[in-house]
Amino acid sequence: MKNDTQTPLKLPYDVLLAVLEILDHDADLSGLSCMTQTCHFLRQAGIRHMLARPVTLRTPGDVLSFGHFMLEDESRRFTCLRQGLVIETNHLPPDAAGSLVELLSKVSHMETLALLDANQVLASDPRLPDAFASLTCLKHLRISAAQDGDNADYIVYMLRRMKSPLASVTLDIPSALQRWSYGRLNCELNDPIGLLRNCAGTLTELSGTNLEVRRHSVTYPQLRRLRIEFGLIPDISPYITSFPNVTSLHVSCGAIFDSRTLPSFWMMNDDSQQRYGCWSGLEELGGNLEDIYILALRCPVTTLRVSARHPDCDLHLLTDILTRTRPANLRLELSSATLRPDATIDIASVFQESDAANYIRELELRISFSRNALMGDLHALLDRMVKAVEALPLASFRVHFDTESLAPAAGKLDTQHAVKASTELSMKRDFVQYIDHVRQACPSLKELVVDCAMTSDLVISFASDSRTDQ
Repeated sequence: MKNDTQTPLKLPYDVLLAVLEILDHDADLSGLSCMTQTCHFLRQAGIRHMLARPVTLRTPGDVLSFGHFMLEDESRRFTCLRQGLVIETNHLPPDAAGSLVELLSKVSHMETLALLDANQVLASDPRLPDAFASLTCLKHLRISAAQDGDNADYIVYMLRRMKSPLASVTLDIPSALQRWSYGRLNCELNDPIGLLRNCAGTLTELSGTNLEVRRHSVTYPQLRRLRIEFGLIPDISPYITSFPNVTSLHVSCGAIFDSRTLPSFWMMNDDSQQRYGCWSGLEELGGNLEDIYILALRCPVTTLRVSARHPDCDLHLLTDILTRTRPANLRLELSSATLRPDATIDIASVFQESDAANYIRELELRISFSRNALMGDLHALLDRMVKAVEALPLASFRVHFDTESLAPAAGKLDTQHAVKASTELSMKRDFVQYIDHVRQACPSLKELVVDCAMTSDLVISFASDSRTDQ
């Protein structure tokens, strides 16, 4: 009698490992988990893949389950835990907090840690701040805190005692003013220069919100990238003193300042740089127009990124910024309102008053239109932009017209489709003509790109003597 029993399919191990690689690449954790349950060989290989990506613990149950899983075969599994942990559990009950303490005591190779609502997590057990601080393998750390004045001390305690040679730190901290209303104020939490001095020799990148730093004698010679959101006082001088070798700076202000206060902050920073000095130069500087202006930086910048998308932006501020930084590459976001004929100052005047022809060689403009902007103004706007750049010896000029807000509103697509198609055709004719005008005005150009978000198929460009229309 014929045996209908099917023989189990047998595949070479290298094929099964290739399947694991594919599941890992696709982030298919469910598929990886299923394969780990088939045999001992795939269990070990699958676990390595599962631990090769960040593990997120969201609940006390997650902490208990993951702790049990790791301790079940600690000699193999802890060496696989490299990409790190994301802990967002808030306050933990005693059993889960104790499990986390034990888990951290075994960690040996983990490079990344994200501790969200850190003040709540650390307050769960008095042993946790020391357990985190005692890790010696971390390279990247992210800390976020809630508006809790009392528990801020736990974060301060942990950061001041960190033993890991951290390369990058991100601190998402509530403002000191907000925390004052929730309890006792601890300003140390908003001062990473003082908090991270144990990592002064290894830190290369720092990001933070609502920072309020004081001047310290400690320096961070390896730090190159700095991304900061100022708290109440936008004082740049402590950063210049402690981070002397920064090459990339992105700034923003957490507080909203009245335009009448901008000159006061500008004078504060200008005076401090006269007394304490400034960076010798930056490869990159970015931020909003007003936020960069109040820094009053006195150093050359290779690439300057400025966002001035608000219709009421004062472009006089840009004149001061350009004069002080003299960027070779300018990336500028503007509202079409600032290019109107009745604008207080136009971009051509900014370039002329700042002597931009002597240093700007690459220019990228991103122009955003408001919903009530008239497409009939486009031709005049293009003419004003040609006037703005004709005096600049540009090698590269890129223009992006963000007209998505002018697209038909939902529910009106059918009735406005013909109008939209006609508008796109008119815009393309204008842009093609604009290309010719720019090339005549700027004979030094080697690259020119014009694209429009509303007409997704419209990207017109040329390089050197060739031209491509798409």
